[in-house]
Amino acid sequence: MNKKTFDTTKWYQVENNKATQVRPLVPYSDKRGYVAAIDKLGWFVFVFAGHLTLVSERLTVERRLAKAGERFISSEGTIIIAPGDYTFHEQWVVVEESYT
Repeated sequence: MNKKTFDTTKWYQVENNKATQVRPLVPYSDKRGYVAAIDKLGWFVFVFAGHLTLVSERLTVERRLAKAGERFISSEGTIIIAPGDYTFHEQWVVVEESYT
């Protein structure tokens, strides 16, 4: 299995649990594909490296009606993919992400 590498100073989203973000404690996954990490509550966890995606540090957004497939920020602060074209209620639509 190919080892996946991580930046241990960045936060990653757990793909199968959108509410969980973790910071890897080591730069490489083990031979089974797992990486030791810490979550935002301070719990130490082992997560499958293939389920981690880098969390963007900065979003560029614009206020307009979202189109099908575009991502926008909901009123609760989560990012949602628009299921269809919106005709009412403008949203903050994500137009660019930065991973500096």
